[in-house]
Amino acid sequence: MWNIGEALGVLYQKRRRGWLTEKEFEQTLNLFAEELVKFMRLKAIEIIPVQAPILTNTWNLILSHHVYEAYALQITTCSYNNDDALVTNDKKLAQTGRKIGIKTVNLPKDELDLKNLMH
Repeated sequence: MWNIGEALGVLYQKRRRGWLTEKEFEQTLNLFAEELVKFMRLKAIEIIPVQAPILTNTWNLILSHHVYEAYALQITTCSYNNDDALVTNDKKLAQTGRKIGIKTVNLPKDELDLKNLMH
């Protein structure tokens, strides 16, 4: 849930700075919503509510690994949910996930690993 807000915040900033027109912003929001719903239907993405135990567990990661709160939340949620892997295209997030022992796929570098996970 938190990361959806993060994505919306990025789009809003791009519109505010004039990098997206109002029409482009609305089209992008619609495409984002459509893709999100599609992935949810396919069970390719799961929306996890941010619960207090998950959120409080992020604090240690923030302090011990010096990561942004959203990264710590993604790692903690992955662990809390017993997910098979954390998939990202962010090098710092991938490194931190691996350091704490979570199977992490860093795209596009680890694309083959992702394909193997899906089979």
